[in-house]
Amino acid sequence: MALPQSAGVLLILAALVGLSLATSQESPQKQDYNSGEYLYRTHCASCHGQTGRGDGPAASTFQKPLSDLATLSSRAGGQFPRAEVTRAIDGRQKTHTPGDMPAWGRVLQSLERDERVAQQRIEAVVTYLESIQRKNDE
Repeated sequence: MALPQSAGVLLILAALVGLSLATSQESPQKQDYNSGEYLYRTHCASCHGQTGRGDGPAASTFQKPLSDLATLSSRAGGQFPRAEVTRAIDGRQKTHTPGDMPAWGRVLQSLERDERVAQQRIEAVVTYLESIQRKNDE
């Protein structure tokens, strides 16, 4: 038995409404622009690479190979050097030679006009870097 045309249209509309309701219940992930991962991917990955190995698209423009940021802990005897990494990222108290890396503390301070927010963002990147540390056998 064939359905009347209006019944077919109603079935299609009901299916579309059901699909719409099901999709609207799945809230899309909001991007956290202050997360360490987002800040790393935005400001650091072009040089240091997506996994921190120093193999980003801009890495070849440097005279020396870039540091593998995923081995900071193993190079520091197994302990993540949080204070040293924070100073290096901030860059206002130079721990590396001029021209190596932007002083992100100065950059973030000028963008935010709020030292507290700049420090929170640096801390978020440091925490992200700590989370991507590889073991010696990886």
